[in-house]
Amino acid sequence: MGFETKTIRIAMDGITGRMGYRQHLLRSILPIRDAGGFTLEDGTKVQVEPILVGRNEAKIRELAELHKVAKWTTDLDSVINDPSVDTSLMRP
Repeated sequence: MGFETKTIRIAMDGITGRMGYRQHLLRSILPIRDAGGFTLEDGTKVQVEPILVGRNEAKIRELAELHKVAKWTTDLDSVINDPSVDTSLMRP
């Protein structure tokens, strides 16, 4: 019997800041992604897919390459309006 795998796409705005980078990306999202996700009680496997968002294109591109994150952008509005993005972590 196979279980469903669900990918949650998370837009992470302000990722070049200390809190966004160290706390959210390095200590939370990447470890979940790199572990292959997590399993819910019903057996559903959940994987996370970060989308890095910020104002400095060079910094975001560098972080995306360093951490093998496929999607990044400087266009916050496009991410907010993208129906395929499940949730957002926004800078204060």
